[in-house]
Amino acid sequence: MGTQPGGRYREATAHILAQRGWHLVEDEAQFAIAVEAEVHRRLPGNRRSLDLIVEDAVINQYGPIWHRACLQNGSLRQRRGFEELYAHLYPIALYRAHHDEAIALDCTQASLETIWRKLPDVRDPHAFMRYCHMILIRQVLARLAEATRTAGVTSPRDDDLDRMDTAPDPTPLPEDRPGEMTPGVRARLEAAIRRCLDNPHMPVIIIRLFLDQQGVVAVMNELNLQPKQIALLKHRALKILRQCGTFMTILEELL
Repeated sequence: MGTQPGGRYREATAHILAQRGWHLVEDEAQFAIAVEAEVHRRLPGNRRSLDLIVEDAVINQYGPIWHRACLQNGSLRQRRGFEELYAHLYPIALYRAHHDEAIALDCTQASLETIWRKLPDVRDPHAFMRYCHMILIRQVLARLAEATRTAGVTSPRDDDLDRMDTAPDPTPLPEDRPGEMTPGVRARLEAAIRRCLDNPHMPVIIIRLFLDQQGVVAVMNELNLQPKQIALLKHRALKILRQCGTFMTILEELL
């Protein structure tokens, strides 16, 4: 009795999908058949191990499923698709960015925004994965080139924000010091933060972490967000605030 179509690599396919956290396959039997057919096409003359060939086939066949899910505006499948895409692209960005987490986070988010805008332009859904990789790698290379050009140039304003970010319990300022965090100064600072940041979560994250000195867990519970989302929004918010003249003026008064 022969093997059922798709049965030869079905177990390996299911293992790869589970290992990667990919849950968008609706017809597992048909997906396994498609993977098996692609493995047979890839085998002749291929020096890679069979395990890697099967994994390549799974990744390639998952691309069209990802593409369709990401096109379903407002659906749970679209949300799941972009969550999986983020989890897939971030480690690639981290490796390409030489493990610079800030660059990896920023480039992954920027790539997802570009991918979302250009979804209707994808002509071949089977090339969707390569298309996403190309967008991400271009983002990372551009950021690394920018970092290389500005190497050795330190911005005082960046240092100011870095001190805010890394000092969980800053030393209180003397009462007679002009830069004291009075209720009035705090109100101005909060107003500037809210004006500069148009994302509804970003002001809350910055105010809770830096002004209220709350922990990440408390912010997660308040906003119902995951740690990676908090880290990403915090990084992007600080980047925006560095370019906000009103906020930086008030910050310089305090420092």
